[in-house]
Amino acid sequence: MTYIKGLFKSLASPLGISKLAPEQEKLKDLIWQTPAVDIKQPLENIRFVVLDTETTGLKPFGDDRVLSLGATIIEQGKVIKSKRFYELVNPNREIPAEITRLTGISQQMVSTKPQLSEVLYSFINWAEGCVLVGHVINFDLYFLNNYLKKTCGMKLKYKHLDTREIAKILVPGLTNYTLEETCAYFGISCTNRHHALNDAIYSAKLLEVFIDKLLAKGISNLENLNCYLRLSQSLLPAVNM
Repeated sequence: MTYIKGLFKSLASPLGISKLAPEQEKLKDLIWQTPAVDIKQPLENIRFVVLDTETTGLKPFGDDRVLSLGATIIEQGKVIKSKRFYELVNPNREIPAEITRLTGISQQMVSTKPQLSEVLYSFINWAEGCVLVGHVINFDLYFLNNYLKKTCGMKLKYKHLDTREIAKILVPGLTNYTLEETCAYFGISCTNRHHALNDAIYSAKLLEVFIDKLLAKGISNLENLNCYLRLSQSLLPAVNM
């Protein structure tokens, strides 16, 4: 792996790829070192990091940017209240007034906050050895990976799960499987929404319930779960986002 990385770097200049700044190279190296998760280990032994982001809008491939990143951890099938991550991010652009009303995040609050590259470096160190989880997690990953590809030519290497997709399998018949609707079904309080850490915690509480239900069905590891999701999704009708 070290030889391949060195070869890539040596070819970068002839191929016209810009040389990375030291902090970008540092972030790239950290992503390279993401440890693989054994998909055959029991679900209850997996370290799940459940995350959420708040953004300036809905266009990860346009000019919208991440405003905050929040996460919590599930170990041994339980949410660990003492292990939480939350950072505001300087988006280097104006925050629309409707986003400030929705999230409570103002321009003044983020003007002196770190860039996303710095926040992600801290987050990746904190989340080491995990499976990443979120409610409609592809939304968050589109933002994070688009930024990373522009910054250091990489994307996050975590295996990931979507609590919305698991909910559609375990609880058929809900209207649209929003975080509010799914939490309400399971009696999970879901107040003060559109705060990255709060929403990550609500999603983690859902996953905590789902792990118990999956184990009761005999789905004992990540390999089984991925097979179960693929098979079930092929049999389900489409549900609106």
